[in-house]
Amino acid sequence: MLTANDYMTMQSETVKAANAFAAKGIEGAQKLAELNMKAMKASLESSAEQMKALMAVKDVKDLNETLVSLAQPRSEAFSQYAKD
Repeated sequence: MLTANDYMTMQSETVKAANAFAAKGIEGAQKLAELNMKAMKASLESSAEQMKALMAVKDVKDLNETLVSLAQPRSEAFSQYAKD
């Protein structure tokens, strides 16, 4: 039979476990938010560079070359995001 002291101990351990679980959840959410902010910043910088490249186009040939280069897959960025 469990005593009142046993119930208090179990309740205390449950609260500690719940707090540890909540702390891990908050830590994970913070890391995800930081990663997303980093990715968003990189995306905005990339977009600005692409716009500069498009604005510098002087003829149709340059436009075609620029569009082809901008259409290349950005697997490096995706790989880095996945690693972080």
